[in-house]
Amino acid sequence: MKTRIRGTVLITLSAEKFPLKKTMNTSQTVLPYVRPTAGVFRNLFLLMAAVLGLWAFSGWAAPDPLVITNQPVSQVVAIGQSVTISVGNTGVSPYRYQWMRDGVLLPARSSSSISFNSFQYTNCGTYQVVISNVSGIVISRPASLTITNMELYGWGHNSYGELGNGTTVDVSRPIRIAADVVAVGGGYTTWFVKSDGVLWGVGKNGSGQLGNGTNRNATLPVAIATNVVAVGGTDHCLFTKSDGILWGMGANSFGQLGNGSNSSTNLPIRVATNVVSAAVGNGHSLFVKGDGTLWVMGNNTYGQLGNGFYTHTNRPISIASNVVAVAAGMDHALFLKSDKTLWGMGRTSYGQLGNGLSAEPQTETSTNRPILIATNVVGMAGGERRPCFSRLTGRSGGLAAAP
Repeated sequence: MKTRIRGTVLITLSAEKFPLKKTMNTSQTVLPYVRPTAGVFRNLFLLMAAVLGLWAFSGWAAPDPLVITNQPVSQVVAIGQSVTISVGNTGVSPYRYQWMRDGVLLPARSSSSISFNSFQYTNCGTYQVVISNVSGIVISRPASLTITNMELYGWGHNSYGELGNGTTVDVSRPIRIAADVVAVGGGYTTWFVKSDGVLWGVGKNGSGQLGNGTNRNATLPVAIATNVVAVGGTDHCLFTKSDGILWGMGANSFGQLGNGSNSSTNLPIRVATNVVSAAVGNGHSLFVKGDGTLWVMGNNTYGQLGNGFYTHTNRPISIASNVVAVAAGMDHALFLKSDKTLWGMGRTSYGQLGNGLSAEPQTETSTNRPILIATNVVGMAGGERRPCFSRLTGRSGGLAAAP
């Protein structure tokens, strides 16, 4: 509890030191000019201190900030088991809670916790919550809810060993890659997080995106880091740890790792703190902080960083606020705000921003500022050149998202 003191500050001037006089033609009273002295400056300082003190101890004090005190915790449960995931916070009530699963808003989940009486496969995912009040918004770190012994399977292209079976031979049927997996991402490189928080990688490594200190491809999974909760990547990789620190490795020719350099790295480097989600595109990166600010870095050929320019940057820059989720395409980016508006920026020569500018590949168009795409949106996917989104009505905009 804060104690506030209300009162009045009385300020007087000595008639001996500052004699009053009348103006020549009016009855107005004015003060004579006084040459500044050390005593005058001291009096001015005391006056300022008194005013500031009155402000600090009056009813003008700023409200307590909105702070998450207990982050959601990842859990592994058995099918049919009951489970609850929750968040704790302080600040000025009332609060509004909006839960998300895998970046998609869950309209019916609007309390400080989510409970499942009988947990099922369809409930698995990465959960976060957006909390708002008069002060603004805060977003929790991601936490996974999954079942025991969740297995990861893959098939298809395997020229880099990305299926993790010890060969580089393509596979036409699903094969088991790993067990106890809670998160996965990648393309020619496969990254996955196990229930113990260990990040593994396998496949293409020409730019060091496996983060294991080499640039050699791997046909069997290699351990990279611990306490990881989310991962994504292409020729560069970003992953978030349970403490909210974002790490990156791999290609960096556009500065997409945000470390002030344009040199690739085959070991993880620290990128930012207080990060709750991130997305990786074709040489560009985006991440959202716990205060809802969106940060971008890297390739900006088509304005996909949304900062009003077409020049690349190797340092993170903030471009938007009240952002709750983010997605990246090949040359474009999307983000969802807390008011359920969907925004996009970057290349739109295939009509991928859904703003009617162009749907002809031969017509090169782009935008370097975020533009409004749709309202009442609860989730989106970046795709390569074909993004999609979902509305509360159940309708979808755009086409099926590309892998």
